[in-house]
Amino acid sequence: MTRKQNASRVGTKKTIQLQEQNKRITKKSRLIGMLEAKGGATVEQMSSELGWKHHTTRAALTGLRRAGWDIALAKSGKGGAGSYSISKAVAGRASVSSKAAGASK
Repeated sequence: MTRKQNASRVGTKKTIQLQEQNKRITKKSRLIGMLEAKGGATVEQMSSELGWKHHTTRAALTGLRRAGWDIALAKSGKGGAGSYSISKAVAGRASVSSKAAGASK
């Protein structure tokens, strides 16, 4: 096998490794899944599911907003915890742009 052929095989292995890394489930993807669920999720629910403190969860929501996600807060009656959710129409568009933004870093 020539060096050039060997180098192309190594490149292929790297590509496969990168693809596998991109498929792993991250806390960010779990957060997005919770927000896309019917009824959304409260800060308490997100924090306990992800093992984050409340201020970390709110910071992650801010990061998603800055990445282009449309996150809405539906306040419950009588001073209860509000529920955050993602607009389905915007979610598909934002996921493409946030992946592109992440790739350019």
